[in-house]
Amino acid sequence: MLKSFTKEMKYKKTAKALKIVVLILAVFLFAQIAQAANLEVGLNYATATGLGTQDIRVTIANVIRAFLGLLGLLAIAVLLYGGYVWMTAAGNEEKVKKAKQILINGVIGLLIILSAYGIASFIIGSILGGGGAGGGGGEGAVPPGGGGGALGAGIIESHYPGRNATGIPRNTSIVITFKEPMDVNSLETAGEINSANVKVHPSASSTNVVDISAHHTQDLKTFVYKPTNLLGEAGSNTTYVIELSNAIKKSDGSNAFGLEGYNWQFEISTLVDNTPPQIIGIIPVPGTATYPRNTVVQINFSEPINPMTIRGKSDSYNIISVKNGQAVVAGEFFYGNQYQTVEFVTNDLCGKNSCGGNVYCLPGPASLSVLVKAATIDNSGKANFGANGYDGIVDMADNSLDGNGNNKSEGPQSQTAKLPFDANNPGPLTQGDDYTWSFSTSSVIDLIPPEIINYSPDANSSGVSPLGDFLVTFSKIMMATTLKPGSGYGDGLNYITLTQPQNLPVTGYWISSTNNFGNNQTTASIGHSTLFENSNYGLSLGSGLKDITQNCYSPCSGPNCVRVPTSTPGQYQQGSPWQGTYPSCNLGQ
Repeated sequence: MLKSFTKEMKYKKTAKALKIVVLILAVFLFAQIAQAANLEVGLNYATATGLGTQDIRVTIANVIRAFLGLLGLLAIAVLLYGGYVWMTAAGNEEKVKKAKQILINGVIGLLIILSAYGIASFIIGSILGGGGAGGGGGEGAVPPGGGGGALGAGIIESHYPGRNATGIPRNTSIVITFKEPMDVNSLETAGEINSANVKVHPSASSTNVVDISAHHTQDLKTFVYKPTNLLGEAGSNTTYVIELSNAIKKSDGSNAFGLEGYNWQFEISTLVDNTPPQIIGIIPVPGTATYPRNTVVQINFSEPINPMTIRGKSDSYNIISVKNGQAVVAGEFFYGNQYQTVEFVTNDLCGKNSCGGNVYCLPGPASLSVLVKAATIDNSGKANFGANGYDGIVDMADNSLDGNGNNKSEGPQSQTAKLPFDANNPGPLTQGDDYTWSFSTSSVIDLIPPEIINYSPDANSSGVSPLGDFLVTFSKIMMATTLKPGSGYGDGLNYITLTQPQNLPVTGYWISSTNNFGNNQTTASIGHSTLFENSNYGLSLGSGLKDITQNCYSPCSGPNCVRVPTSTPGQYQQGSPWQGTYPSCNLGQ
């Protein structure tokens, strides 16, 4: 009897010791993560230490997951062993009692491990700020960074330069676009950067660049910072860091970020950008074709454009104008596609799409024209920032629009006395940098929603690169301003969401798009930070997405999702085969 009691006490002591070891190890590992949150985790740091370029916090997270997984296997082994002892007890009370104690200890150990996993997931999510973020420039996937979930999944829609972008000119502007109106004073002060909340400095130095002018769009969502002096050095590339404080607030006074704020880095080259932007694609396309009245006017540029020059309402904004004869068409200009696309939507409500959303129309049938102005340039050839800002299209380095495509900034018609470049009748020798074209509308209203043609990686794909972009191609030209990340724009709509079914932090991501005019298609590219390995990811496309005639992506349709038209234009029913959630499909998990 004493022997049996002694064994039982040993089992209890052993189980207690195991519990203590598990808890100590868990606390130790969590402390390491907390300490890692304060480390410099850029690519340069990792390379300098002789390690790989993966974020050290992701590495620690993977170690914790592997460790807890091993403990889980051990706990299951203990349970199996307890079951084996019980099954082979053959009525021996001492063995049955021993088996029960082993099973109890195994269950307790498994509960502790599951609790540790839950705590670890929470702490990892808090420290990674939502799993890390990429930048708005689409320059390549990068490791997670501070408060990274704020990009895409959180408050930030996009920014320029993109995280870890390279080749950025020394005379660049820095741009941040939020999903909601912001408290201006927390981001700028009297036309200058609020250097307490927005820090700009080389990664190798803690000295902030403070001589930076600041401007914002009328909707209080986009902030443009322009350093007075050139960034970087003439002899070598320089990595810069942008840090956004957690003291930044929304216009309603609430906090914009979590505890970490948000930060990213990019590399300034040794060059100054003197190459002007050009127009590389327009809709409606010049020619003899007529377009539905609910077509959105879209202009695509060769590089990111200063958003201060491509945003506004037609009653107060005249850098771009849409006219019916001599009358200006009332409407509003918006930008998207990482600041490379501007779109014009009228104020003339003319119908509803399949989601019940408003559809706005151009005059029709009518012959309309669009004029895009170049900015006045100074003696140095750069755009002149006057008392009312720029008076024409300007890129992120103050280069005025090159409308006639001769790779020179010449200024607007008022400065050159040259007629605008006419895309319908081009004549570069006699035409200047203002850009114009004309097109015709019909009385037709297009109510056919877009479909998905294909996407990659395919559903249920394995071995996908943690750095590769996700691609989705639509059956129609899409509104670039609706191909944007997540939700939270104040309209109650969902757009493109990068998902993780394992309930791990959502990775920061950003979206750009490319039109294929020959096939009348648009491909959306979803860039992201480095994804966790051996984890499932997916895309969810919401009804906020719209084609160029303002038809929403609802009901979804594409590979393995067939919709059936009804007698009402623009209305569909679920067809067969159908895989996904009607009316909005989730792309492969």
